[in-house]
Amino acid sequence: MSGWQCANMKYDELVENALLAARRGDARGSIQALVELSETIDENEGAALAAAHGTKSEAFTLAYREWILALEADEVNRTLSDAEKDAAVSYRDVAGADGAAAYDRVADLFDYVDFQPGSHFVLVGAGELPMTALHVHDKSQVGRIECLDTRREAVEKVDAFGKWMNYDRLVGTLSDGSAHDYSQADVVFIANMVSPKAQVLSRVLDTAKPRTQIILRDPYSLGLLWAEEGASTLDERVEIAAVGAGSRFLSRDLYLRRV
Repeated sequence: MSGWQCANMKYDELVENALLAARRGDARGSIQALVELSETIDENEGAALAAAHGTKSEAFTLAYREWILALEADEVNRTLSDAEKDAAVSYRDVAGADGAAAYDRVADLFDYVDFQPGSHFVLVGAGELPMTALHVHDKSQVGRIECLDTRREAVEKVDAFGKWMNYDRLVGTLSDGSAHDYSQADVVFIANMVSPKAQVLSRVLDTAKPRTQIILRDPYSLGLLWAEEGASTLDERVEIAAVGAGSRFLSRDLYLRRV
């Protein structure tokens, strides 16, 4: 047996162990095991391994969602319950370790996107704690920061958190990203766990202004096991202009431009 075959058998076993962790209810441990595995192989090997274990994607997607939802809920509840915190500070100043990591993963947005004062930013797939929107709020003078989600409880948490932080530019909107009207948006960010990405992107292109900037958060390496890839099925009306830095969440920003 070749060294390559031995390595692949080892990787397969590690993926199986991560799956067992997910089935035992250890969502965070399951995803963390795959993140650690991704650090030992290159991106193409990770993508190939994800493809080989594609039948497990549903289980890993559920585990990832469970972990992220728990992270967001813990962060929101911890912050809202702390009456001693100054409501005028930025979210980064009050974030826990996981919240800070999620917040920092989109720092390169400000290298590629022109956030004009008074403009309109839309985050599709905001969740209960819209880290990307909070980052944009803290580092720009965007006039309206709209956080879309299909879950009413997520929208309510966004509004409650925005009120607590005194973020009057932040607003939650109960809306399906594949049916939303983006005609007022100047920048649209499509989150990693949004699905179907192609349908949402098509809707953005159908309704947004020609100069609207579009960012697609996309998985890579073993992150392909829990999030839908958009890069391989991009709408023919756009192309990738730049690729942002990776993160411990195995996703990164794709900066799109119309063609």
